[in-house]
Amino acid sequence: MDGSKSREEANEFLDDQIKHEASNRPGAKIEPGTRDEVLNSIYGGYASPGERAREAWFAAVLPPIGLFIIGLAVGWIFTGFRKA
Repeated sequence: MDGSKSREEANEFLDDQIKHEASNRPGAKIEPGTRDEVLNSIYGGYASPGERAREAWFAAVLPPIGLFIIGLAVGWIFTGFRKA
């Protein structure tokens, strides 16, 4: 399963795989919600690509800003808490 595919492409892929699995094991019972469970586990956390982009932006920008602020605080401590 390729997570970079769109939900529609993943939906088609899973349908094909479920049909293939059902034909290989005729006695196996496949739950009706199996495909939806898999899709929700992959794509469920995001309603739109904008939300994914926003989360990626926060993950890329906030850690360096936090480290910079921690560095400023540590530098201030080492200078003896003097005002700049």
